[in-house]
Amino acid sequence: MVKKRQVQISEDDMRQFKEAFELFDTDQSGTIDGSELKFCMQALGFDPSPYEIKEMLEKIDQDGNATVEFEEFVDLLSGKMDEKDPTTEMADAFAMFDKDNTGRITFKNMQDICREMGDKELADNEPEVQQIIDEINPAGWTMEDFLALMQRQGVYQG
Repeated sequence: MVKKRQVQISEDDMRQFKEAFELFDTDQSGTIDGSELKFCMQALGFDPSPYEIKEMLEKIDQDGNATVEFEEFVDLLSGKMDEKDPTTEMADAFAMFDKDNTGRITFKNMQDICREMGDKELADNEPEVQQIIDEINPAGWTMEDFLALMQRQGVYQG
């Protein structure tokens, strides 16, 4: 079940949200589209791929029109975004690592994630990546292993 958090937003916060939205809405259309989102991310020092931009828009864009309206922007900044079931969120996170859909996070998956996160040095250090995998499960991390790790890190309460 999806629900919205009830959040009180002060007039000052709303004014600041409006100013930020107007900065991101570079063509002054009243919406933020994919190219504007990419520009903003680059201005913040990130270099998102087209796929990452699409995923960000899908997460923020509540009405499915491929743009972010001011209300959606406010929901994002105020923490009012729809909450997902924590178990579903963990399954989604696991799937991001398990790119080959084997049901396990493997040595290769971990190397790929390290590269995507910009840590080429770790990705190229095969013994260290293997040690990370071996510490949890030498055969590759299962969803159960992943959930247990997320619980130990305080990210997930199962």
